[in-house]
Amino acid sequence: WLVIPPALAALFAVSSLKPMVFFALFLIHAAACFFLRTLKNTARLGIELIMLITVLGSFAYGPKTGALLGAVAMLMDYALTARFSYFVPVTTAGYVLIGLLAGNFAEAGIKTVGIAATIIYSLATSFIIVAFMGGHLDKCLRFGLSNLALNFMLFSTVAPWLLDVMGWKG
Repeated sequence: WLVIPPALAALFAVSSLKPMVFFALFLIHAAACFFLRTLKNTARLGIELIMLITVLGSFAYGPKTGALLGAVAMLMDYALTARFSYFVPVTTAGYVLIGLLAGNFAEAGIKTVGIAATIIYSLATSFIIVAFMGGHLDKCLRFGLSNLALNFMLFSTVAPWLLDVMGWKG
């Protein structure tokens, strides 16, 4: 008899690769969180997969699921990096809004939507955090620029490929 490892069995148990793609993205995101935690990411580099998970979720499953996936990914990020702060409502709400809206612009393509969402999210949350919550402009700039660079790469290369793997037709 052939014994199928549980992870492979899960591939055969689902009728779509969508759940497996998001499971893999959450695992990679968790690994990145733990890695940054061990580095004591005091520079607050924007290395995370939250925007990719949020926008991809909105495209693949619709606005409510995109919003939920974004909120869960953001809260997971805070928990796994052990950095809860009073910025949680602002950043989490930002990803919820991105999740609710991103799928509505699917005709523009995931690259355009993902990069635009990254820029809008960074500008809006940084403004609120710096202007009203005592945040540091230098940390917001460092996070925003490094996050934009990462998301530019992810949405230019990985995101279109993942949509194709998931069989997304738009």
